Amino acid sequence: MKVGDSVDDIIKSYYRDQNYQNHLYVSEDKTLTYGKFLYGEFTTNELEKINTKDPIAYGLINYNGYNSIETAESYNVEFTYFDGKYKGSQATIDDDFATLNFEIDNNGKITGISWFYYPEQK
Repeated sequence: MKVGDSVDDIIKSYYRDQNYQNHLYVSEDKTLTYGKFLYGEFTTNELEKINTKDPIAYGLINYNGYNSIETAESYNVEFTYFDGKYKGSQATIDDDFATLNFEIDNNGKITGISWFYYPEQK
C-alpha cells in the first residue's frame, strides 16, 4: 500500500470478516456509530470489560466523528495487534501493542500511512 492507492485496495488485502459491512463499532449505549469493523470484536476501549489473555487483533474503519464514510471529510482505517504476552493476568492498555493506520480522504484515496508502537508501560 502507498499514498494515492484506494481504500478498496486496503479492504481487498486486509479484511477477514465477510460480514464487516454490518458489524458496526458503536458507543456503549448504541446511540453513536464510530465506524465499522473489518475484523475483530472489540477495541482497546473495551479491554477492561473483555478480560482476555489471548492475542488481540482488530481492523476498523474509524469515521473520526462523522456518521458514516459517505459524510466523512476524511476517515482512518486502523489495524491493531496485541501479541498475547501481557505483563499481568489479562490484556490492558498498558501492554505492548501496535497500530497500522491509513488516512483516507473523502474520495477514498490514501493520504497518509503511519505505524505506531506503544511499548509496555510500567
